Amino acid sequence: MISHHDLSVFEQYADKVYRFVPLMGGVVEVTEVLKPPREGDAPA
Repeated sequence: MISHHDLSVFEQYADKVYRFVPLMGGVVEVTEVLKPPREGDAPA
C-alpha cells in the first residue's frame, strides 16, 4: 500500500512500513520505519 496519510492510521495492520524520501538528482532514500513490539508479542 502507498499512502500519504499519517502512519498511525494503518501501522497496526502493516507487517513492515517503508518511508520514501525524494532527493536531488532523482535519487530516493528508502528507510524501514521500525515500531516498538506490541505488548504480548513473542520475541522473533
